Amino acid sequence: MADSGVSNYSDIAAGVIYAADKGAKVINLSLGGYAYSNALRDAVNYAVSKGAVVVGGAGNDNVAAPFYPAAYENVIAVAATDPDDLKVNFSNYGTWVDLSAPGADIMTTFLGGDWGTANGTSLSAPFVSGLAALVLSQWPDWTPAMVRNQLEQTADPIDALNPDYAGKLGAGRINAAAALQEPHPVLTIGGTSVDGDPLGHPTPGMATTLAVNLHNAWSDASGVSGVLTTTDPYVTVLTGAASYGDIPAGATATNTPLFQFTTRSDTPYSHPIPFTLTVTANGGAYTVTLNFTITMRSSDEHFCGTIAENTTWTRDKTYILDCNVGIAPGYTLTIQSGTVVRVNGNWNLNVGGTLIADGTATQPIRFMPHTPGGSWGGILFDDPSTDAQATDDGAYQSGNLLRYVRIEGAAQGIACTNATPYLDHVTLTGGGMNCTPGPTPLWLQESDLTGDVTVSRGEVGSYDTPGYAYDVAVSGTHAYVADGNSGLRVIDVSDPAQPTEVGFYDTPGQAYGVAVSGSYAYVADGNWGLRVIDVSDPAHPTDVGFTYTPSVACGVAVSGTYAYVADESG
Repeated sequence: MADSGVSNYSDIAAGVIYAADKGAKVINLSLGGYAYSNALRDAVNYAVSKGAVVVGGAGNDNVAAPFYPAAYENVIAVAATDPDDLKVNFSNYGTWVDLSAPGADIMTTFLGGDWGTANGTSLSAPFVSGLAALVLSQWPDWTPAMVRNQLEQTADPIDALNPDYAGKLGAGRINAAAALQEPHPVLTIGGTSVDGDPLGHPTPGMATTLAVNLHNAWSDASGVSGVLTTTDPYVTVLTGAASYGDIPAGATATNTPLFQFTTRSDTPYSHPIPFTLTVTANGGAYTVTLNFTITMRSSDEHFCGTIAENTTWTRDKTYILDCNVGIAPGYTLTIQSGTVVRVNGNWNLNVGGTLIADGTATQPIRFMPHTPGGSWGGILFDDPSTDAQATDDGAYQSGNLLRYVRIEGAAQGIACTNATPYLDHVTLTGGGMNCTPGPTPLWLQESDLTGDVTVSRGEVGSYDTPGYAYDVAVSGTHAYVADGNSGLRVIDVSDPAQPTEVGFYDTPGQAYGVAVSGSYAYVADGNWGLRVIDVSDPAHPTDVGFTYTPSVACGVAVSGTYAYVADESG
């Protein structure tokens, strides 16, 4: 270092290496600057690897900028305090500072042999260096890391006295007397896990398991045990005693068995539960009380994927869909009135089973984008879903239902693919409706739909008759087809998707028209006039009568005891 007090980082690095090679156990560096030097950092690391404790002053510019070499990871950075443990106005500070020590009005020597007072972190650092040497004199086999830990663990906290610099003056102001005491464990909570999830939260009315990790920041701890308690009236602790075994210095352990507690079903969402863990170690010589909080789950219920069990969404939660959600065939999603469903992206609710969304006028069910002003897909009723059933006058009975439902910001609105929902008091703010219903009637009542509304009938089943199907009449679960030169075909349509022929009667003419009344089918049989077929046994239709018409019979209708035949002559 020059007479002016200035030195290059390379010279300082060379000095650090020299001291380490000469066996120095403590190296004090009351100097530095704001530039980062790899060479100086490497020299510090070399010295520490050789067993030296390296200490540096934090700087005197009242700034938070890292000051080197103090700010290097392997250097103990020291800030300056006054006799009242307040940060001295000139001292640097920051999260990179490790300890504080007196640095104001410090009596020291001057050139020429005089004594006097001086200020600066250059005076603070030697206090820490001297204490490090004192610790090493008592425990000469300790490593630099052990010495650092001893100084930090025994320092007196001063954050409360320096609230503007909390967390920026290191572990506190060094305490020499405490630093010479035998080290003991310092057990702190290193994290929790609810039902196996580090980010988990208890659910009201459910039993919950709780893992509480303990981290040992100082000396080895043996025979560690913990007792969990709470004063929360919503919570009952079921399993409150656990063992942690031995926790070496620097290690973390988890309780065995897991703690367990229950919460009442009326526990509010997002409710904080205060817990106390009383920890004992080293045969009772070490005891600490650790307080922490576990928060009940929020009312937000995130959902993604397929619903493959009967499920109810309740009004006390907000359901957030983070991907396409499907209701599997054979299962039902029931949504209570007043429930809010938010869709976090361009996702759909795909109904392959049954959706019963039954709101009320005062508590409608709302589907909306998760982000205000955003959009999402829509509600899509797929072919396998349960078609709505209603009475002849339109009263809902079963199947897919949207009643008193608001659908907001859905780009596709409502869509149906060979599926029939029952829609009553539905408000759709966009996207419209494009539905091909299933075999049951589509009821749409008292609804306000914005966008194009298209309803088209799609084929759900077919049967290829051998002739030309000119006409058809339906009675009960059977369709009666006037099949040209193949006569009358009787088709079972109890399953509309799979019509099946169960009987036929080969009329002598061309079957152009058919009507059914009671157990009889009346066939307009071309040149052979009107034929009356007994279909009381659909599998064995029987001709029971006929009458010629003057011309070709091409159509027939029945009312009461009369059949009305349309033939080419009138």
